[in-house]
Amino acid sequence: MAKYLRNIINIFLFYLSCHKMVGTFKIITLAASIEEKTVDLDKDTFYDGGSIQVENARIRCWKAGGHGAQTYLQVVENSCNLGVTTRTFLSFFITT
Repeated sequence: MAKYLRNIINIFLFYLSCHKMVGTFKIITLAASIEEKTVDLDKDTFYDGGSIQVENARIRCWKAGGHGAQTYLQVVENSCNLGVTTRTFLSFFITT
């Protein structure tokens, strides 16, 4: 189980590093999540505090201090990397 979790974390960090370079993936990833019914744009919420810590890496939002509480529709409107990435990535790789 520990090896499995380590692999998940490594994939997550790699995904985030690529995700920063290609913002288009936010929409593709979110569209897949909507199709799979793992996120509801109006009902599901995300709190963006400006960054998240994953292992030894700090992943930061483009907006200093983050966007605060928002629905996933607002996550898309604000182009919030953390909101899209954490919810969609974790829903695909942790719940399956």
